[in-house]
Amino acid sequence: MPKEILLSIFWDEECTSMSYYEMDEVEIEEMAENYEYTGQLLMFSYFPINIFKEWLWDVFAKQPHHIVIDQIIF
Repeated sequence: MPKEILLSIFWDEECTSMSYYEMDEVEIEEMAENYEYTGQLLMFSYFPINIFKEWLWDVFAKQPHHIVIDQIIF
């Protein structure tokens, strides 16, 4: 399980509005639990990007246009 995931969030199609977001281990576990993700939690590659988009929608109450995974820290 990753200890931290660093994301770049682009809010519009032109990529003129962006934010950085750091997810810690607790948030990653909570995201998996809240969205009933039953895939492999030990390997990041099994997290579908749509789960991140749903999580960010709930956190910011705003739909991200594009997400970039900047860094995964184990």
